[in-house]
Amino acid sequence: ELMRATYLYIEPALCQTCTSCSARLACKPHAIMQIERGELPAVDSSRCLGCKACLLACPHGAVRTVHLRHSDNGHETF
Repeated sequence: ELMRATYLYIEPALCQTCTSCSARLACKPHAIMQIERGELPAVDSSRCLGCKACLLACPHGAVRTVHLRHSDNGHETF
């Protein structure tokens, strides 16, 4: 049996490191962190609810999803 999981991440090539990051502001559980202005934001998967509000809010399309499948033997595949 396969279990599926979706993770969100920031694509560095698309992120414009906005001073007022729309994706971070849209994230209600505060799973997107940006330590300093101009720094690439990161998604804390332990806080992320998977609502994808950040994905819709980013005007540059920098928030991406990865779909992983976990098999019975514990291996992750894309």
